[in-house]
Amino acid sequence: MVGRLEKLLLVYAGLRRDDFLLDIGCGSGRLAVQLADWLEGAYLGTDVVQTLLDQAVRACNRPDWRFHKVSGLTVPADSGSVDMACAFSVFTHLRHEETYEYMRDIHRVLKPGGRLVFSFLEFRVPLLWQVMEGNIGSIGQDAVLNQFMSTDAVEVFAQHLGFELSEVHRGDDPFIPQFDPSTGSKIDGELYSFGQSVATYRKP
Repeated sequence: MVGRLEKLLLVYAGLRRDDFLLDIGCGSGRLAVQLADWLEGAYLGTDVVQTLLDQAVRACNRPDWRFHKVSGLTVPADSGSVDMACAFSVFTHLRHEETYEYMRDIHRVLKPGGRLVFSFLEFRVPLLWQVMEGNIGSIGQDAVLNQFMSTDAVEVFAQHLGFELSEVHRGDDPFIPQFDPSTGSKIDGELYSFGQSVATYRKP
Protein backbone atom coordinates (compact mmCIF):
# COMPACT_ATOMS: atom_id res chain seq x y z
CA MET A 1 0.00 0.00 0.00
CA VAL A 2 2.83 2.43 0.83
CA GLY A 3 4.50 1.94 -2.55
CA ARG A 4 1.21 2.50 -4.36
CA LEU A 5 0.62 5.68 -2.36
CA GLU A 6 4.12 6.90 -3.24
CA LYS A 7 3.39 6.28 -6.92
CA LEU A 8 0.12 8.23 -6.73
CA LEU A 9 1.94 11.07 -4.99
CA LEU A 10 4.60 11.26 -7.71
CA VAL A 11 1.99 11.24 -10.49
CA TYR A 12 0.18 14.02 -8.62
CA ALA A 13 3.48 15.93 -8.48
CA GLY A 14 3.88 15.64 -12.25
CA LEU A 15 5.77 12.40 -12.94
CA ARG A 16 5.30 11.37 -16.57
CA ARG A 17 5.69 7.89 -17.99
CA ASP A 18 8.78 8.81 -20.03
CA ASP A 19 10.58 10.67 -17.20
CA PHE A 20 13.91 9.77 -15.62
CA LEU A 21 13.13 9.13 -11.94
CA LEU A 22 15.73 9.14 -9.16
CA ASP A 23 14.47 7.16 -6.15
CA ILE A 24 16.71 7.97 -3.17
CA GLY A 25 16.50 5.39 -0.39
CA CYS A 26 14.65 2.95 -2.63
CA GLY A 27 15.08 0.07 -0.16
CA SER A 28 13.72 -3.27 -1.36
CA GLY A 29 11.75 -1.59 -4.14
CA ARG A 30 8.30 -0.91 -2.72
CA LEU A 31 7.91 2.11 -5.05
CA ALA A 32 9.87 0.61 -7.93
CA VAL A 33 7.64 -2.47 -8.03
CA GLN A 34 4.58 -0.22 -8.38
CA LEU A 35 6.23 1.67 -11.23
CA ALA A 36 7.72 -1.32 -13.07
CA ASP A 37 4.76 -1.79 -15.45
CA TRP A 38 4.04 1.93 -15.80
CA LEU A 39 7.23 4.00 -15.98
CA GLU A 40 8.76 3.77 -19.45
CA GLY A 41 11.63 6.17 -18.77
CA ALA A 42 14.89 5.64 -16.93
CA TYR A 43 15.00 4.79 -13.24
CA LEU A 44 17.84 4.99 -10.73
CA GLY A 45 17.29 3.62 -7.24
CA THR A 46 19.88 4.25 -4.54
CA ASP A 47 20.27 2.86 -1.05
CA VAL A 48 22.94 2.20 1.58
CA VAL A 49 22.08 -1.51 1.96
CA GLN A 50 23.11 -3.86 -0.84
CA THR A 51 20.80 -6.72 0.21
CA LEU A 52 17.79 -4.41 -0.14
CA LEU A 53 18.95 -3.33 -3.58
CA ASP A 54 19.32 -6.97 -4.61
CA GLN A 55 15.72 -7.62 -3.52
CA ALA A 56 14.55 -4.61 -5.54
CA VAL A 57 16.32 -5.85 -8.67
CA ARG A 58 14.63 -9.23 -8.39
CA ALA A 59 11.21 -7.79 -7.57
CA CYS A 60 11.14 -5.27 -10.44
CA ASN A 61 12.57 -7.43 -13.20
CA ARG A 62 13.54 -4.36 -15.20
CA PRO A 63 17.01 -4.98 -16.70
CA ASP A 64 17.03 -1.44 -18.09
CA TRP A 65 16.78 0.11 -14.61
CA ARG A 66 19.77 0.87 -12.39
CA PHE A 67 20.14 0.22 -8.66
CA HIS A 68 23.22 1.66 -6.99
CA LYS A 69 24.66 1.37 -3.49
CA VAL A 70 25.73 4.73 -2.03
CA SER A 71 27.61 5.69 1.10
CA GLY A 72 27.75 9.49 1.04
CA LEU A 73 25.57 12.49 0.30
CA THR A 74 25.98 12.56 -3.47
CA VAL A 75 23.96 11.11 -6.33
CA PRO A 76 25.56 8.82 -8.96
CA ALA A 77 23.98 10.66 -11.90
CA ASP A 78 25.08 13.26 -14.44
CA SER A 79 24.31 16.93 -13.89
CA GLY A 80 21.01 18.02 -15.42
CA SER A 81 19.91 14.47 -16.30
CA VAL A 82 17.00 13.73 -13.93
CA ASP A 83 13.35 14.78 -14.40
CA MET A 84 12.15 13.96 -10.89
CA ALA A 85 13.77 12.84 -7.65
CA CYS A 86 12.01 11.46 -4.60
CA ALA A 87 13.21 10.82 -1.07
CA PHE A 88 10.64 9.12 1.14
CA SER A 89 11.68 8.59 4.80
CA VAL A 90 15.26 9.54 3.95
CA PHE A 91 15.82 13.03 5.35
CA THR A 92 13.92 11.85 8.43
CA HIS A 93 17.06 9.91 9.38
CA LEU A 94 19.70 12.56 8.60
CA ARG A 95 20.97 15.62 10.42
CA HIS A 96 19.75 18.89 8.90
CA GLU A 97 23.22 19.69 7.60
CA GLU A 98 23.39 16.31 5.86
CA THR A 99 19.95 16.80 4.34
CA TYR A 100 20.98 20.20 3.03
CA GLU A 101 24.11 18.79 1.38
CA TYR A 102 22.13 15.91 -0.14
CA MET A 103 19.60 18.37 -1.53
CA ARG A 104 22.42 20.43 -3.02
CA ASP A 105 23.58 17.46 -5.08
CA ILE A 106 20.01 16.55 -6.03
CA HIS A 107 19.66 20.11 -7.36
CA ARG A 108 22.76 19.44 -9.49
CA VAL A 109 21.37 16.32 -11.17
CA LEU A 110 17.88 17.70 -11.84
CA LYS A 111 17.03 19.21 -15.20
CA PRO A 112 15.69 22.78 -15.27
CA GLY A 113 12.04 22.38 -14.28
CA GLY A 114 12.83 19.11 -12.51
CA ARG A 115 11.22 18.35 -9.16
CA LEU A 116 12.28 16.92 -5.82
CA VAL A 117 9.48 15.33 -3.78
CA PHE A 118 10.36 14.42 -0.20
CA SER A 119 8.72 13.50 3.08
CA PHE A 120 9.60 14.84 6.51
CA LEU A 121 8.57 14.54 10.14
CA GLU A 122 6.73 17.59 11.45
CA PHE A 123 5.79 18.44 15.03
CA ARG A 124 2.43 19.98 14.06
CA VAL A 125 1.08 16.62 12.83
CA PRO A 126 -0.48 14.95 15.92
CA LEU A 127 0.02 11.42 14.56
CA LEU A 128 3.78 11.99 14.39
CA TRP A 129 4.09 12.94 18.05
CA GLN A 130 4.47 9.25 18.88
CA VAL A 131 7.78 9.38 16.99
CA MET A 132 8.88 12.17 19.31
CA GLU A 133 7.87 10.07 22.32
CA GLY A 134 9.98 7.25 20.91
CA ASN A 135 12.93 9.63 20.57
CA ILE A 136 12.56 10.58 24.23
CA GLY A 137 12.44 6.93 25.24
CA SER A 138 15.69 6.20 23.39
CA ILE A 139 17.75 9.00 24.96
CA GLY A 140 21.18 7.63 25.83
CA GLN A 141 20.77 4.60 23.60
CA ASP A 142 22.29 3.77 20.22
CA ALA A 143 19.04 4.29 18.32
CA VAL A 144 18.01 5.25 14.78
CA LEU A 145 17.86 9.03 14.31
CA ASN A 146 14.33 10.32 13.73
CA GLN A 147 14.85 13.95 12.72
CA PHE A 148 11.99 16.44 12.72
CA MET A 149 11.95 19.38 10.30
CA SER A 150 9.73 22.45 10.33
CA THR A 151 7.93 23.96 7.35
CA ASP A 152 10.03 27.08 7.96
CA ALA A 153 13.17 25.03 7.45
CA VAL A 154 11.75 23.54 4.25
CA GLU A 155 11.16 27.08 2.96
CA VAL A 156 14.60 28.39 3.99
CA PHE A 157 16.42 25.38 2.51
CA ALA A 158 14.67 25.99 -0.82
CA GLN A 159 15.75 29.63 -0.85
CA HIS A 160 19.41 28.87 -0.16
CA LEU A 161 19.59 25.93 -2.57
CA GLY A 162 18.00 27.74 -5.49
CA PHE A 163 14.77 25.73 -5.51
CA GLU A 164 11.23 27.02 -5.80
CA LEU A 165 8.91 25.57 -3.14
CA SER A 166 5.91 24.32 -5.09
CA GLU A 167 3.82 22.68 -2.37
CA VAL A 168 3.85 21.59 1.26
CA HIS A 169 1.25 19.25 2.74
CA ARG A 170 0.82 18.14 6.33
CA GLY A 171 1.04 14.44 6.94
CA ASP A 172 -2.62 14.31 7.94
CA ASP A 173 -3.85 16.39 4.97
CA PRO A 174 -5.80 14.31 2.41
CA PHE A 175 -4.58 15.63 -0.94
CA ILE A 176 -3.38 12.69 -3.05
CA PRO A 177 -5.95 11.66 -5.70
CA GLN A 178 -6.28 8.40 -7.58
CA PHE A 179 -5.34 8.31 -11.27
CA ASP A 180 -6.40 6.30 -14.30
CA PRO A 181 -3.19 4.42 -15.19
CA SER A 182 -3.94 4.47 -18.92
CA THR A 183 -4.73 8.17 -19.27
CA GLY A 184 -3.09 9.73 -16.22
CA SER A 185 -6.27 11.64 -15.48
CA LYS A 186 -7.59 12.07 -11.95
CA ILE A 187 -10.39 9.84 -10.75
CA ASP A 188 -13.06 11.36 -8.53
CA GLY A 189 -13.13 9.72 -5.14
CA GLU A 190 -11.28 9.49 -1.86
CA LEU A 191 -8.18 11.63 -1.35
CA TYR A 192 -5.30 10.12 0.59
CA SER A 193 -2.94 11.58 3.20
CA PHE A 194 0.68 10.44 3.26
CA GLY A 195 1.35 10.16 7.00
CA GLN A 196 4.58 12.13 6.92
CA SER A 197 4.45 15.69 5.66
CA VAL A 198 5.42 16.18 2.01
CA ALA A 199 7.14 18.99 0.14
CA THR A 200 7.84 19.50 -3.56
CA TYR A 201 10.75 21.60 -4.78
CA ARG A 202 11.15 22.74 -8.39
CA LYS A 203 14.47 23.63 -10.00
CA PRO A 204 13.94 26.83 -12.05
